[in-house]
Amino acid sequence: MNKSDIKTYFKRNGYKPDHGSFRANWQYCHKDGRHYRIRDNEKGVDGWVVDISDLDFDRWANSCEYHAMPIEEFIRRV
Repeated sequence: MNKSDIKTYFKRNGYKPDHGSFRANWQYCHKDGRHYRIRDNEKGVDGWVVDISDLDFDRWANSCEYHAMPIEEFIRRV
């Protein structure tokens, strides 16, 4: 999936950007009390990955339930 496909998927499935609009800040969004961070894996092995917060979200360093889940697996699970 490319960046545009990922952004469209999240927007059409009810995810809201944490700040601003999807056009400006699509990498951080939320839905049903959870926060999601979409990023390109630094090593590029998995491609795009999603970090999913706990329901008691404080900050990403403390509150990550799933870390670096491949985007394809995330879409299958949801």
